[in-house]
Parts: sequence; C-alpha cells; structure tokens
Amino acid sequence: MKRLLSVLIVFAMILSLSACGGDSTTDTTTDASSADGSAVVANSVNYALRNTSWDLSPWKNNGSSANTMCLQLYSGLMANPEFGTVLEDMHYDMAESISFSDDNLTATVKLRDYIHDAQGNPINAEDVVFSYQTAPTISGVYAHVESLLDSITALDEYTVEMKLKALAPGNWESVLSNCPVISKSWYESASDDDKANDPATTGAYRIKENITGTSVTMEAVEDFWQQDELRSIYQIVNAKTLYFVSIPEDAMRAIALENGEVDMAYLEASNYSRFADDSDYNLFSTVMSNPSTIILNCAEGKLLSDNAALRNAILHALDFEQMGIACSGQFTFQSHDIASLLCNDYDSAWDDQPYFEYDVALAKQYLTEAGYNENSGLTLHIMCRNVGGQKSAMVVAQSNLDDIGINLIIDAYDQALYDTYLTDSTQWDLVFYTTNMTTGYVTESWNNYFGSKGENGTVGFVKDDKLQELLDAAKNNDDADSRNAFRDYYMDQGYGANAFMETTYQFARSYITDVTFNYLGNLSINTSVFSSSFTR
Repeated sequence: MKRLLSVLIVFAMILSLSACGGDSTTDTTTDASSADGSAVVANSVNYALRNTSWDLSPWKNNGSSANTMCLQLYSGLMANPEFGTVLEDMHYDMAESISFSDDNLTATVKLRDYIHDAQGNPINAEDVVFSYQTAPTISGVYAHVESLLDSITALDEYTVEMKLKALAPGNWESVLSNCPVISKSWYESASDDDKANDPATTGAYRIKENITGTSVTMEAVEDFWQQDELRSIYQIVNAKTLYFVSIPEDAMRAIALENGEVDMAYLEASNYSRFADDSDYNLFSTVMSNPSTIILNCAEGKLLSDNAALRNAILHALDFEQMGIACSGQFTFQSHDIASLLCNDYDSAWDDQPYFEYDVALAKQYLTEAGYNENSGLTLHIMCRNVGGQKSAMVVAQSNLDDIGINLIIDAYDQALYDTYLTDSTQWDLVFYTTNMTTGYVTESWNNYFGSKGENGTVGFVKDDKLQELLDAAKNNDDADSRNAFRDYYMDQGYGANAFMETTYQFARSYITDVTFNYLGNLSINTSVFSSSFTR
C-alpha cells in the first residue's frame, strides 16, 4: 500500500503542475494517433533541443537530444512503450513471436519476414545477431546486452536464439527491447559520414539533413516496412517532417516558442510561470525515469579511493533538496535509493529510513574520521554536462562543500566531451550522472551504477568484490533481504547517491493537444496530436 501511495504522490505533483496550464496532460500511454478524436497529420512539427551535441549513427545515441530522436530512427525486436512495462505488455516490433525454454534462459525469436530499412536492405536473423554483437562495442549504453547475454545465434533466415547468462528481474525486458537492429551489409560498407548523416534507418523516419550542433530534419519513410496496425508508439507518423533545432539557452528557447519558431520546447523551471497560465500553450510534464545521481571516483590513487568516511562526509554535506530545486524547480524529490522509486520492486519502507540526509554536523564528524578538518584545504572537481539546470545544481553543491572546508571546482562540458571524460579517472572526483533505464527494476539501476564494467570497475571505478557479490545475490535471489543487504552496503561505503528525481517541463503551442513520452522520459514528438483546426 505504501508503494502505491508513493507513486500516487509523485503523479499527483505532476498533475498539479498540469492543472495550471491550458488543455495540458501528462498521460504517457495515450493512443497518440487519435487522442483528440481526429486524425490530423501535420506536414511538419518543430522542437527546440537544449543540447548542441548528438550523434545519430547506429548505437551512438548519447544524451537527451539523441534519446529524443533515435527511437524514431531505429527499431528493435520489441518496443518498450513506457518505463516499468513488463515483458508481456511490450510491443512486438521486428519480432513476430517469442517462445521461451522451460527454464526461461533461452528465447527463440521469430522475425517478421518483410522487414527492410529505409534504403531497401532486407533485415534478417544475421542482422539481428550482428547488431547485438556490435552495439556494445560502439557505446556503453548497450553494455548490458553483452553483460546479460550468454549467446545469440541465427538458427535460420528469420529465427534467432538468445540465451541469458542468468535470470533476474528485467533481464529479458532489457535485452529484447533495448538494442536497435540495422543491416550488417550496409553498416560494414558505409562511411562514417553516411552512418551519421544518411544512415539506413529501420524506424519510421530517416534523416533528411543533419547539421551538427545546429539542427536535424527527419522525414517519414514512405515505404516503411511495418504494417500500420502493428506500429509501436515510436513508429506513429503524426507529422511528415520532424525538425529539431538546437537552442541551448533556456531564455532563447522560450523566445522561440513565443515567436512561433518552434512548436514545442523543453523549458527549465525558471520559465515555468511564464507559460503555465497562458491558454496559448499546453504543458506536458513527466518525472524522468533515470535518477540524477552523484557518483564518487574511487579509482586507485584517487583521494576518495580508500576513504569511506570522506565519501560519506561529502554525501552528507550535500543538500540534495536544494540541488533539485536549482535544477528542476520545487517539484523535484529524492528517491531513497539510487534507483527510482517508480521501479516495480522499489521498497516503500526505504522512504521511512535515512538516506544521506543533509547534516553539516554529521558531515564534519565524518570528515574528522577521515583524517581531515575544515582547514585541510581539500580541493575536488565535479563534472557535469553544460546544461543550465545541472550547472545550477552544481553551484549549490559547491556552496555546500564549502561549509565543511572543501573547495569544489565545477567542470561543465558538452555531451561529447562529458562522455569521453566519464571513463577517464583522471578527469573528475565527483560526477553528476544519469543513465538510461530500460526496465522498472531496482537491480537494473544498481547494475548500471555499481555493476563492474570490466577492467575499470564500476562507473565510479570501484573494484570491490563484496559489492559485486551482493549485487549478484540481489539480482539472482530477487528477495527483500538480498536487496536490503546490497543497499545497506553501498550506502555504508558512500559510493554514490540519488540526488533527486527530475521533473521535466515541455511546453507546446495550444494546437498541440497531446504528446507521448518514451520510456526514458523524453518526448516522442512524432506522436504529437494536433487540433482539428491545425492546417500546417
């Protein structure tokens, strides 16, 4: 009952936001093709991105901008309509049917026999195997594929056999829905320029023009392979052309929306009141499924490496509530775990337990235990992306650590440089970090943040055998005792913390009456529903 209450409180906060706008909504599961009873297909819809960096090559989707675009460009075996969807409720995409062995470790996937990409290349079992084997080598976003799959084999032209290394909640959901499939023959012959600017997409849209750091124009594929009645939400075509323009400054995005240069825009909390009470605009808001976290660098030789007391001093000195308000407004909140409280197996009892509470006196006690004091002259670097809300949150963190005598230097980078430095232990001491979640299970989130990623260890360069043993037990046993044991251990060690859950605000001109968010919490602008009077 407590679990249900927690979720209801979250969405009650969002609904209270929406009530301030026009005909706004936060429904993420609406049939967007007919939500207002019409079937208006626009010639184009324009959206303002907040980032200047993206890569739309297969499997290179990085950051919120790419996550907003890539699901319309690439299809996979199954489509995950929203965060927390269980396997039986996912949408069959390239897969026509899936059967499982008695022990549920093996899946036999039968493909639709009519799939082709935007350039006419047929897609078959060999392409699926190639995609699953190649994706983890291209981007860490797909590292889970390699970590979860024991093998993947083409049995015949349209049949694939997949075997898991072990069963755990969310494993099949993650594997089957989170790897785009593209043509092997095309990929191996394509140039880097072709991959970035004219990829052989398998989704309902293709790239018409990609001006790096400036804009992307996507157009609907005329002979798209999927049958209309079988399209997933990412394959709906409510606008023939999707135009994305990069406007990194929030104030300029607001002006572009007012001037009609864009139809929709992500706006930070500071601009909320400017549009919320204006009937010329509709507000669509959602809680991001991926928590905003602080991860500490525990690489060998680093200051925080072997000093759990110092790590705890830092985490207890941070005022996560104020950091959240600075980033995303007053409706942010903290989950009492590094995983989202929206996860299916999140234990609501955790909400009644202390979780890195803001306590300067306690932080100073930990600092003394760590062998330091307020006059020790410690200096640390925190890395974040060069996005307004994140930088604002880091300024709060900077002030917080100054209260215990630690000088915090903020290093804000664009997405590409951030991604490069993330795996370089010499570049940061703390990082403001989010990562995509594909399923609604805490163990998936734990694996993302604290699972070993090879020779570097975890995201925070932790190499701790006990941490991995407890994580494996939590995944394999799937019981409360194992989950609590893992949670207690990472908290005691101070390896990282959930800073806050972010609410995002998407404002649209009033002629857009509904939208759908993807499972990552990003807008799927292809699903925009237009009023019957809309004529563009």
